[in-house]
Amino acid sequence: MDKGRFPNELCNLDEAIQVFPFTLIALAKLISFTYPQLLHNLKRGTLVAFVCFLWGITFLDKRINPCGIAGKLTKISHDRLQNIRNSLYLNATVIMLEMLQQALQLMTAVPYSQTMLILDDVLIPKPYAKCIQGAYWDHDHVLDIPCFGIRVVVLVWSNGILDIPVAFLTWHKNQNPMQSYAPRRYRSKNSLARILVYWVYKKGLRFSVLTFDAWYSKEENLILFNRLGIVWVTALAPNRFIRLPLATPRKNPRGKSTTHEKLRCEQLSQRYPRRGQYSNYPALDFRAKAFGVDLTTNVSNLRLVLVRDYIKSRSFEQEAALTKHKKRHPHKYLLTNSLTASVSWVIRCYKSRWQIEWVFRESKQHFALGSCSAVSFDAVMQHISFSFLGFVSLQQLRSDTSCSVLPLLGGTRKVKNNHTLGEYRRELQQLYQIRIETSVYMVNLSEQCESVDNILTDKILNNILSDTEHETKSDKPFAHIKDDKTLSYLVIDKVA
Repeated sequence: MDKGRFPNELCNLDEAIQVFPFTLIALAKLISFTYPQLLHNLKRGTLVAFVCFLWGITFLDKRINPCGIAGKLTKISHDRLQNIRNSLYLNATVIMLEMLQQALQLMTAVPYSQTMLILDDVLIPKPYAKCIQGAYWDHDHVLDIPCFGIRVVVLVWSNGILDIPVAFLTWHKNQNPMQSYAPRRYRSKNSLARILVYWVYKKGLRFSVLTFDAWYSKEENLILFNRLGIVWVTALAPNRFIRLPLATPRKNPRGKSTTHEKLRCEQLSQRYPRRGQYSNYPALDFRAKAFGVDLTTNVSNLRLVLVRDYIKSRSFEQEAALTKHKKRHPHKYLLTNSLTASVSWVIRCYKSRWQIEWVFRESKQHFALGSCSAVSFDAVMQHISFSFLGFVSLQQLRSDTSCSVLPLLGGTRKVKNNHTLGEYRRELQQLYQIRIETSVYMVNLSEQCESVDNILTDKILNNILSDTEHETKSDKPFAHIKDDKTLSYLVIDKVA
């Protein structure tokens, strides 16, 4: 069509219409409200690059690196995104301190009984990155194969609404000599767990219970938790030795009088083989029995809950969906230092421990926890902290039932709040904010829109044919239509 036929008074669409990803704007608004101290020390250029980089980690599905984010946004350079790797105000320590501060502020938002601290470790697979710092050969318990990756010990604080990773440390393999980026001496995962729990407790973080699996039920850990006055719930391996009090003292094989009998957990369950010997808890779908035991001479006055046929319950089906298991022991052995705790409370606390597995799964699938392409150790740690920050930010957007962020940005669309975190993220990815001069519109560009055939045929092409006096529809391409029978002008109506 001849360009001379367009009227001169037509507006310049590139200047009149501005399209932005809504998630980029909502994330910037949320960060400015939630972490003002984090943004206080950043310059304007670094601040914009930080929000864009966090947006890429949170909402991009592929090419989650400075090049991919710059190519998606097109208005920011790759160098600006790459330079935040060297910012002292955006390292992993600063990011995690901000999330710890957020947890401290939320301690009084819900009843104290709903708060809990969960301890566990996760392997971030790096099978194709042989030179990355902090990665070693380790065993992947999910796939049950040896894998090259980064082992991270994580603490997650939960109040029933938000799950916030408040601290993490990287486990380094025992090598001689140690690498320059590793600590001067080797620390096991249990040592890292004690450091993390002690650090967050001294920072003022409080919780009703600390839960962890059997790996962290080491005697040194339990002694420290008892000294800090922490109520904890853990699981014990079936071959773990316990000391069961005797009704009457008796002599051991050496001839000395003893008041406790030492036996394994699985031996204890063999003494109670019948279902009728256990109390029934229909709400939890369990049969369980409680005992007063000692773990060692230094860790005593404990309460052991024996859960019968744990692998036949619905809870185990959820557990097996997250990890690949070998042949499992049929029963579960739960241990706590709270002598007044009920059996149902102990079981609920341990079931809540699987919330951290959900955090790891969502961070890997939707928040690029294992997609860092950097090699240096500091850059990898920064990327992990950014993944956790994006995870917490999206939780905050979803938990806002009033959708108060949308009106602040000029939008009126209500995003559904009953989706999973992945579905909610997918819905936000399709939202765009379109600004036409002084008007702001929210547009959903998802698959919920009409098909291309319906839009072009019913609303555009048929109208063109009727206006040009074509009585019969033709399958000929537009190149065969005479120019004098087409529209003389392309009329563009401005949106008021």
